[in-house]
Amino acid sequence: MAHAETSMLALHLVQFALVHVNTLMVQQVLAEPSWAKKLSDEDGPADRTACGIGP
Repeated sequence: MAHAETSMLALHLVQFALVHVNTLMVQQVLAEPSWAKKLSDEDGPADRTACGIGP
């Protein structure tokens, strides 16, 4: 049982690391001036809980 719990925790850590990397990549792309011209105020940040990523 302890092995299963450790595996689950490791998978959660990998998931959160991938979410963090994805967030950094999106921020880097959106920081480019060409994207700033294409986005409006309605394109603001989405609700984090709506995409299935919880605390």
